[in-house]
Amino acid sequence: MLKIDFTYTGGVPGSRGLPRRRYNALRKLALEAVGHFWHEHYRALHFTAEGAKKYGYAPRSGHGRSGKKFWQSYTGRKLKAKHHRRPLVWSGKSEELSKRRTFAITSKRDLAILRIKIPAPALNFKNPHSDIDMRKEMETVTADEMAAMSKVYVERLAELIHEETAVVRVGFGGGSVAGEIAGGLAMGT
Repeated sequence: MLKIDFTYTGGVPGSRGLPRRRYNALRKLALEAVGHFWHEHYRALHFTAEGAKKYGYAPRSGHGRSGKKFWQSYTGRKLKAKHHRRPLVWSGKSEELSKRRTFAITSKRDLAILRIKIPAPALNFKNPHSDIDMRKEMETVTADEMAAMSKVYVERLAELIHEETAVVRVGFGGGSVAGEIAGGLAMGT
């Protein structure tokens, strides 16, 4: 099983005063949003030629060859049998398996960890006679992607904290009473 780790250290504005257990539960929900974000925006890119360039995949055999040498190579055989040159794809089974959204989330103290699990055993294959490491290629995350995922995490966590600590003023007769509404339930203003 492949794992893509996203680790966030540090706090988020507005988190002071929340009980540690509740804060950790909110961080887990925010990390889940990051996992869904990765699946929606970056998972499919790993199975494209554009993604191969972006993530620096090792060239496959047959790359830059022509004629008989090309058709005897992995790329040539794949093109002949499967009619495509997409990286990390032979039959499409691993790509299909990668669509399953399975997350392992840990949140304790100042550390929050998301592991996106990819149940595609064929991507774990590493030919000892080759520089190609499909597992490493699939697990690669660029600095831009990490920054975008960090932004999703902080924004979602801030949103959850705001919902958790929202104060709603409800009028009773001549005065008003302030109360905390847990879970973002609105009773009126």
